[in-house]
Amino acid sequence: MTNHEKTLKIRMLGDFSLEWGGTEENNLIREKDGRSYKMWLLLAYMIYCRGRHISQEEMIKLLRNDELETVNPYTALNTTLHRLRTNLSELGVPEDLIISNDGTYAWNTDIPVDYDIELFEQFCTEVRTTSDDEEKLKLCLRALELYKGDFLPRLSMESWVIPISANLHNEYLQIAETALNILEEYDRFEEAHSICQDALILEPCSESLHRHLMLSYAATGNKEAAVSAYNELCHMLLDNFGVTPTEETQEVYREIMYMDDSRTIPADIICSQLQEENPMPGALLCEYNAFRVIYHLMARTISRTEEPVHFAVLNVKGSADKEISDRSRDLAMKNFQAHLLSNIRSGDVATRCSSSQFVILLPKADYENSCMVCSRIIGSFFRKHPHSPAEITYTVHPMEASSDSSASR
Repeated sequence: MTNHEKTLKIRMLGDFSLEWGGTEENNLIREKDGRSYKMWLLLAYMIYCRGRHISQEEMIKLLRNDELETVNPYTALNTTLHRLRTNLSELGVPEDLIISNDGTYAWNTDIPVDYDIELFEQFCTEVRTTSDDEEKLKLCLRALELYKGDFLPRLSMESWVIPISANLHNEYLQIAETALNILEEYDRFEEAHSICQDALILEPCSESLHRHLMLSYAATGNKEAAVSAYNELCHMLLDNFGVTPTEETQEVYREIMYMDDSRTIPADIICSQLQEENPMPGALLCEYNAFRVIYHLMARTISRTEEPVHFAVLNVKGSADKEISDRSRDLAMKNFQAHLLSNIRSGDVATRCSSSQFVILLPKADYENSCMVCSRIIGSFFRKHPHSPAEITYTVHPMEASSDSSASR
């Protein structure tokens, strides 16, 4: 009888590797070492499906590609299995690790394994059934420590891998969120910061993780970094999705801005903070949320000033018969932003409100003048950039007075 006292260590989260009986180099094989893709695909499938017998036909379907179309598929399968057994034998694993029986193959479940997927899912289950915060946090941290990366990243395009990877990825994010909430509740923000940084590598577009990152910066005294993180989030959301942060994120940002302001700030310091540093010529460019505040202020005042205010929405897109690539659109937006700011008045305000749109406020300009401004800017842009593949259109809208400002004072 084969000795099964040793444990086979299997890792599939991040790099795929097998280790048998120690950490010496000859006891470890790794996917990144350059062995056959088909061998690793077959090995991963057998491990994940261990506990059941797999038919030759199922394996052939798994491995089917152009090469298998040109040779006998059973011959190709046997070649891959032989290569797999040869590589496993280099580890010194038991010969009966893969059991063959009547045209089927199975992983020998009698051999002990330390398998990261099983451990990770076990911790996730225990997190959901544990009510004690301290124990829940311990389980979360153990699960997060196991999650070195997404499931089988080098095999990520295989149809059977995709749903498993997505499910494990979502579990990871839920565990990270649970851990962060507990850590923040107990003011353990340095640990929370570390988890945020690791999680954002795997999920850079998570607005929730960015909120936690902002809070960890602010709570550890780095308010400037918290503000920078918010600005980076704004740009990321705009560039990738054409949206702005949610109200929940904006509220976190406002709370951070008001932090450590219990002391009285001298008036001369306030004046210096309000001064614009190194003002650039041309119009004022601001974030979309700041633009909305300016818009609301002007809407409250126009009924008293009786001065016309219009705003224009400018769209950068492809022509009617040709789509524009994301790269070309981004370049056109960058060039048009610089041109726009230098060609409207310093008292005008502009913002980028999506990945392909700008909005500009035009005080003291009626509808006709606002249209003339937009036409002039677009015309001069294409004279400067005659080969740009973009098409730029605009619409002009009157600003309506705020209902609160309509009452006489």
